[in-house]
Parts: sequence; C-alpha cells; structure tokens
Amino acid sequence: MAYYIGKSLKVMMEKMANDPLVINVNPGKVDLYSTKPHSHFKKRCKKISWGKSLKNFLLDKEELIRQLYFISGDWDLKASSYRDYETYKYMKEIYESDDYTQTQRYKDLMEVIDKGEKFKHKGPKMKTKEDVRERYFKRYLKVFKSMEENGYLPGKAIDIGFAAIGRNGEVIKMQRGRHRLAIAKLVGVESIPLKVIYIHPKWVEKEAIGIRGEFSLEGLGRALNKVEGDYR
Repeated sequence: MAYYIGKSLKVMMEKMANDPLVINVNPGKVDLYSTKPHSHFKKRCKKISWGKSLKNFLLDKEELIRQLYFISGDWDLKASSYRDYETYKYMKEIYESDDYTQTQRYKDLMEVIDKGEKFKHKGPKMKTKEDVRERYFKRYLKVFKSMEENGYLPGKAIDIGFAAIGRNGEVIKMQRGRHRLAIAKLVGVESIPLKVIYIHPKWVEKEAIGIRGEFSLEGLGRALNKVEGDYR
C-alpha cells in the first residue's frame, strides 16, 4: 500500500507540474541500465509516515521531490552496460538480420511454443507461432522502420520510458521503453525524451542547489539542463 501511495503522488505531481522531469538526450550516449532504484524506492515508501506527511508533501513540492525522487544508496554504482542487456542484444540481432526467422531469438521463441508453453510480452500471453510473429517480430520491425524514416515521434515519451540520474550526473536507463531505446540506438536517432523518476542525492548536493546553497526546483532544472547538454 505504501508503495502505491508514493507512486500515485508522483503521477499526480507530474500531471500538475508545468515542467515535468523530462530530459532530451542522444540515445547513443545512454550506456547504463539498472532496475535497482525502483527497489530502493519501495523501501523508502514503507518508512514514510503518510498519515502525518501527506498534507505537508502536497503543500511543499520541494519536500515531495526530496521524498519521492531522491534515492540514496549504491544503486547507481551497480548499473551495468545497456549493450550487454538482453533486450538490446535481441533487437540488435533482429536489426542486423535479413530474415528474422533465422535469428536465435526467433528459434528460441518457436521452441517455447513447440513445448506447449506461452510467451508473455506486453499484453496477453502469446499462444501460437503466428502470435509471436505478429505481436513480437513484426511489431518491432515496424518500429525500426518508423524510427529510421521519421526519427522519434513527439508525444510518445512513455514509449521511451524512465531513467535515473546517478551521483555523477550519469543517465541510467530503467524500465519502460527498453526495446524502443535499443531501436533508437541502433538506427541512430539523434534525440529521445526520458522521464527522470529517481535522482541520487549526492548529485543533488553537487549540482541541483539554489543561490542560498539549498536544494531548489530552479537549481534542479538548471542541473537537468546540464545533463541534457552532456548527453547531446
């Protein structure tokens, strides 16, 4: 329950904010991946006394960001190479193949169906080989073609998904949009939006401060602009 309260507050704040925490970066420069900030956030939510704090959070946007976005720990140090992540490898194999039915990914998924098992990916489980061909391979081939011809289409930030900012200002890709990020990297898209949902407080201490030496929304905005510049 605590996690869902925290998650709902973040969604509500993002809808109300005039300038949500979205950065535009060159996907070719996003080289790190991790899911660990999310587990740290769940633990944080359990420690918050929501009954006493909810009113204060709603009245103080800076405090809300501190509690729901600033996640301490070593999660950023444990991020791994995105190019070593299986999703990137799958998309790279499909992109470089003249015939997706000859890829190892295709053979592996066909074997799953042959065993009488189902393949779960973005929606209802796929039960047949035709399901897999249409809803997985042909689907992503269309995305490859679209991005090659049109680049990233505005208005689909959620497709690219979420990111975190590590202690040194590094952009770390998280869940949501992992396949589309891989495709954007492979076809050479120049810019994509990423929604920042977690930030390491050590980076905030170094970069996202106001003129009085304290954290401020203005300071955070300037710091995120700097990250954008570093990732272009």
